Amino acid sequence: KAGSVQIELFENDGKIIVEIVDNGDGVSPDKLKLKQDRFFDIFAIRERVELIGGQLIIESKLTHGTTIRAILPLV
Repeated sequence: KAGSVQIELFENDGKIIVEIVDNGDGVSPDKLKLKQDRFFDIFAIRERVELIGGQLIIESKLTHGTTIRAILPLV
């Protein structure tokens, strides 16, 4: 239900950072910890990012949108 989404890709300190920010309804942090079908894609992305030595950070608050940041090693 986001009205806008901002996607940024940049390099910082030898790392590639992909950041996706939306202004949607947000997600309860408790739900992000559960392996529900609705959030399974997030777990799949996290696994892939970590397999190449990266980190996935998800920040979300109900009614305040969500920020997903992938920090990847620059090889």
